[in-house]
Amino acid sequence: PAATKRVTLDLKVAEVRLDTAGNDGSAQGALCELKTSDGTVLWRTVETRPTRLVDPGQYTMHCRSGRNIRDIAITAAAGRVTNVTPFAQ
Repeated sequence: PAATKRVTLDLKVAEVRLDTAGNDGSAQGALCELKTSDGTVLWRTVETRPTRLVDPGQYTMHCRSGRNIRDIAITAAAGRVTNVTPFAQ
């Protein structure tokens, strides 16, 4: 019989969860971009509740829905989930 091997991976990633719904839960039809500190776009989405794994670090989430524009500073920490709700204010 083959020997069983166990491998443990310790991935240093952070999770960003975006929710672009408004206060009433309705979709806002927003375009959002996750940018690095130098302005590089890592992720662009029009989904209402997407999730993305990223390297730990500092980011900006830029979201636009019609005339509503939000820029949100994000600190993504390894092993943590960061929830971003730009239009629920």
